Amino acid sequence: MSNEVFDRGLEIRKSVLGKEFVEKSFASADDFNRPMQELTTEYCWGYVWGREELPRKTRSMLNLAMISALNRPHELKLHLRGALTNATNPKGIVFMVAVLPQFIDPNKPLALQLAILLVTTLAVDSVVMHGYAFLASRLRALMQSVRARKTQNRVFGGVLMGMGASLLMVDRASKAG
Repeated sequence: MSNEVFDRGLEIRKSVLGKEFVEKSFASADDFNRPMQELTTEYCWGYVWGREELPRKTRSMLNLAMISALNRPHELKLHLRGALTNATNPKGIVFMVAVLPQFIDPNKPLALQLAILLVTTLAVDSVVMHGYAFLASRLRALMQSVRARKTQNRVFGGVLMGMGASLLMVDRASKAG
């Protein structure tokens, strides 16, 4: 067992699934299933989850889609918690668990279908995130122009003057009554 990969896997596994869960899994392991715990930690969490090509959020979403498509409800609860730990948007989790499994055909190879879902998810995520970044940069440039600042000053100045005038009227009305 490679200590460096195992240690990285243990760190990732604890951060995603929770320290208590992982420590309990190792503490309750006997001579029969301890090698499986070590293999899972080193290979799945160290080699696979330890790679930098995919963010943890994407890995969690794909994991939820696979577990749902394979009808593994006993694993879903644990991995839902892991996905939430990875700061996943809850709406994204609902989408992955409820919508994406509809696109899995049990009569076709699962690996190819999951690869297509992965590419689709990454493409949509990239387009949306780059779209947000582009719109934010354009809005920032627009809001920093001289013309926009003058307009902002006029609008907000008018609003503040209107609020001041209404407070003045309320104050005079309360003194008159």
